[in-house]
Amino acid sequence: MKILCKKMALSAVLFSALFSLCAQEKKIENLRDFLDSEIAAGKKEIIVSAGRYEVEDKGGAHLVFRGVEGVTIKAYDVDLVCKQTSCAILIVECKNFKIEGLRVDYDPLPFTQGKIVAMSDDKMVHEIEIFDGYPDTSRISVNKYEIFDQNTRRLKVDTYSMEKIEPISKTRFKAYKAKHCMYRKFQNEEIGDIVVTASSSEKGRGGHAIYISYSKDVTLKDINLYASCSFGFFDYASEGLVYDTCRVLRRETGDIAKRANPRVRSLNADGFHSKIAKKGPTYLNCETGWNGDDSIAINGTYHLVIGSKGNKLRVISNRNPLNIDEGDRVEIFKTDGSVEYATVKSVLPAAKITEEEEKWLYSLPIYPGFKEHKTFKSGFEVELDREIDVPRRSMILNANMIGNGFKIKGGKFGNNRSRGLIIKCGHGVIEGATIEAAWMESIKIAPEWFWFEGGHTENLVIKNNVIKCGAGPAITINSPKVNLKEGFGPAGAHRNIAILNNKISYVSLPVIFATSVQDLRLSKNKLNVMDDGYYMHDYGGRHMGTDCTEPITLINCSQK
Repeated sequence: MKILCKKMALSAVLFSALFSLCAQEKKIENLRDFLDSEIAAGKKEIIVSAGRYEVEDKGGAHLVFRGVEGVTIKAYDVDLVCKQTSCAILIVECKNFKIEGLRVDYDPLPFTQGKIVAMSDDKMVHEIEIFDGYPDTSRISVNKYEIFDQNTRRLKVDTYSMEKIEPISKTRFKAYKAKHCMYRKFQNEEIGDIVVTASSSEKGRGGHAIYISYSKDVTLKDINLYASCSFGFFDYASEGLVYDTCRVLRRETGDIAKRANPRVRSLNADGFHSKIAKKGPTYLNCETGWNGDDSIAINGTYHLVIGSKGNKLRVISNRNPLNIDEGDRVEIFKTDGSVEYATVKSVLPAAKITEEEEKWLYSLPIYPGFKEHKTFKSGFEVELDREIDVPRRSMILNANMIGNGFKIKGGKFGNNRSRGLIIKCGHGVIEGATIEAAWMESIKIAPEWFWFEGGHTENLVIKNNVIKCGAGPAITINSPKVNLKEGFGPAGAHRNIAILNNKISYVSLPVIFATSVQDLRLSKNKLNVMDDGYYMHDYGGRHMGTDCTEPITLINCSQK
């Protein structure tokens, strides 16, 4: 009798749990409203029932979390399907906030996919037929045009600059390469190869899939992301973020829609991108692959120095705000590739950019979007704690807002059109990662004049990684002069970098290229120069502006 009662009691508990689960499933008719109501009710742990949730964009994003603190959302076996090509999840001014277990995808996709059915004799014009199940030509874009081998389904050629796309019908279009592409040595695409190119977003939409700004101690765990208009995971002006087992994947199986040919792309741009972080992110066992740009990028934002007088600089901000205040340590990147640091005594508003300054600036080789959007406007007088002679066209940033303290531990990256990891900060570690088949450098440590992205690296350890089969160098460290043809800055632009116990199998020379480093340490790295890799290419030393034939090439470096 006692046993029977226990069984009945257990059955009642199970029935009650099942009833509660079913009731909860019925309640979640609108995922966004459900989450908003649970947060408003003060719930600290919110469990989302497994299933597929199609969500419409509202105010530029599908799910929005503002000012949320101390909340964990568990969404295992949950598919968030975004119905517009815009931000999937927007997180603003949140603290101690956590999302677990979500799968994020888009319907419609932010790119389309087809095969080459015809080419001009010089391969400068392609004709593509779009596969069933992909967006038609109504929003087709010239951006992020890539070609994948029809057999291996890997990238086949370096990304071409495309001049225009001409729709022929809803399912067919012509793509025209930029004129300079005719001089490219390797143009080995063939009839039948797979083409993927971006689809432009609706007006006022677009952007990054998961965007975190002005937040602290946010954790994303077990998130799978299958598409994005631009970056996958983007954090801005935040600190202490953790990406734990977050993945950027192409959805070759289990797709949310029927497609005649499985996807060859994951998303259109960077997998993870962190900008002006006060404390850099931690990436634990994360993964990116098949995306249209870098795997992980961490950087600060440079502003333009017009000139100096004594200890005062005239600075034009690259977008507002300047993010430099009294007491901040600033990095000044000079045109000769050298770096100086100073402490800020004061920051005062000054005259906005003049017509002469603007005309001069936009005649330089910089990202065209700066000119298009007129991002350099406001002027400032930045007073330093000492006199520094700073030439016009030098750059300045807050050295405390570049992502220092970041960690990349474990994970897998690569099979992308550009860099594996591009790092412009320090006081961090890259450990135990596998980087395979990046088209450019697998790890790049360098600022960029073109993008106004910085800064320089102090105190970095790169150890116990496996790097293989890329088309560019495995590891590149440099501080370029503003005129790239003139070479690199002196030792000391980067400081205290250790490259230890890495296993590198590569086809490009040099395998490791370092310049402008003071206290560089190389130890117990195993280098295997391969005869063949994933890609046909003619890069080698051309990446560094010099002919390099040695596996390890060091210029302007001092070693420990």
